[in-house]
Amino acid sequence: MSWQRRWAQPSGSAADRQLAVFVIGELEYAVDIMRISQIVQARPSRPVPGTPDYIEGVVELRQAVIPVVDLRSRFGLERAPVTRRSKLIVVRLEDKLVGMAVDRVIGMIRVSQGAIRRTPEWITGAESRVFVGVCRRDDHLVLVVDLDALLTSDEKLELGRVRLDSERDWSGSELAPERVEEGGSDVDDWWESD
Repeated sequence: MSWQRRWAQPSGSAADRQLAVFVIGELEYAVDIMRISQIVQARPSRPVPGTPDYIEGVVELRQAVIPVVDLRSRFGLERAPVTRRSKLIVVRLEDKLVGMAVDRVIGMIRVSQGAIRRTPEWITGAESRVFVGVCRRDDHLVLVVDLDALLTSDEKLELGRVRLDSERDWSGSELAPERVEEGGSDVDDWWESD
């Protein structure tokens, strides 16, 4: 059974959205859980020369080489060291798996479509396009990320190039990281309580 179904809450209407909430810096963000392939412990990535700052590198996960987008860099923050709370949220962007490096994952919330309000005016410029809107989790404001708008078309092409180049370089490389054991990550372990 997929973890999305295990966490599916029976109450609510079909218009409700289930969002995975995570932290970057001091702010809380969320993505639709149906877009998440898996959540794993963050691990060091292999840098790829000539890539934009927000591409942290690539990791091998269950025999697939996936690029890692550092959301701290993407949202204009300084990079932070990987800690035991750091997670990698693996999502599908178009037809490709991409890892999103985040500071920590908090949990899942269910919100009605009407509870998602317009993105605040203080979020301006190119970054405002990245958000569907905002909602609340207890007393916290949560920015809802539009995964399809997270990267521009050119950035998605660059990400695809990084993945293909890395797959070619990866085979037989002594730099390849250890493989993750199948079934080695139970997403239930990644939720934190405040």
